[in-house]
Amino acid sequence: MKNPIFPSIHKLKAILIMAGTLLAGIGLSHAAPADDMARLYALPPAGSVYVRVVNATNRPLDASLAGQVNLHLPPNGASMVSGYYPVDGNALLSLSADQQTLSADPAPPGTSFISLLVLEGSEGLHTRTIADKGVAADGLKAELAVYNLIPGCTAQIALESGQSVFTDIDFESRNVRAINPVSTGLVGRCDAQKSSVFMLQNLKSGDHFSLFLIGNSHAPILIGALNQIMPTSQ
Repeated sequence: MKNPIFPSIHKLKAILIMAGTLLAGIGLSHAAPADDMARLYALPPAGSVYVRVVNATNRPLDASLAGQVNLHLPPNGASMVSGYYPVDGNALLSLSADQQTLSADPAPPGTSFISLLVLEGSEGLHTRTIADKGVAADGLKAELAVYNLIPGCTAQIALESGQSVFTDIDFESRNVRAINPVSTGLVGRCDAQKSSVFMLQNLKSGDHFSLFLIGNSHAPILIGALNQIMPTSQ
């Protein structure tokens, strides 16, 4: 007697062919095998955590992450964000910048991705560690995260038309959600002040994208960068 729950081999093959045709028809571009693996199996090597550095200062930053990766991060643009590099998850995250050694908390248990923010205050450079936790996987959607880097600002992100996407984002914190991979204009807000329009475009299903609200509460600036996993060696 056939089991009604499981289709036959012939039906299963037909379903797979139809699924492939559907994905091709909705405009997904062909990615390199490494990109496919990063999307499907985005886990760091055993005992490691993926770490990226974000230059949230107003000047260029030359830094060394965990004594392994040398970075040059200009301010105020997509290049202020590095890709994710695998770092020993049991060690303190150390960053050398401008002849200073900055330390951050180790990765929380179970964390696979971390953003290490470098900020500048009255006492010089300091770091802030944010665990980049994802949303429930959905192969047809993209993931959009936003980081508020403006002191004294409880931020909002909205569509150019005015509809809210993120609300009540505290300083030095992150919000995340799954979105349909569409092209659209976004603005960042601090109270009544808003940024210029940032065009979010060319996202594909499975992509992970980060927005950063920088500047100050009187003149917020919204920038963005596609999340990238870097090779284990430069």
